[in-house]
Amino acid sequence: MAKASSQRGTSIEALKEKMGRDPFSRAFLQLTEEYRKEGRYAEAVRVCQEGLARHPTYHTARILLGRTYLEAGDLEEARRSLSEVLELAPENHLAAKLLAEVQRKMGDARGAVETYRVMLSHYPGDREVEALLHALQEPLGGKRAQDVRPAC
Repeated sequence: MAKASSQRGTSIEALKEKMGRDPFSRAFLQLTEEYRKEGRYAEAVRVCQEGLARHPTYHTARILLGRTYLEAGDLEEARRSLSEVLELAPENHLAAKLLAEVQRKMGDARGAVETYRVMLSHYPGDREVEALLHALQEPLGGKRAQDVRPAC
């Protein structure tokens, strides 16, 4: 069951206090998530960016930032955030999956196909990714992923 808004508010206050006591705490991730769940995207982005300034290689936080941008409708920033994760950790399944979703929403089917193809090279046999890839290939003339070149 999802947290009630009043419980989430209490949790947000507790997390803000924790961050106040220790600005280098990784609790910023939880605080970002609470803001995101409430649809308070600007606050979520601000908190996450501040935390990433202190923990720049924290991939989980960068993925959450990308997801927050995605939900807020800022697809270009979502693409940028998720691409940064994949530059450092190309096998990161969640970042790649979210990036492909962003690419699809941006109308970049070829980019999404390429992202799914790379995912399958790291996780062969992933049925969900295979199905998503197949669904995208149909409108592209049924070409196999390896036959589709990314748009430049």
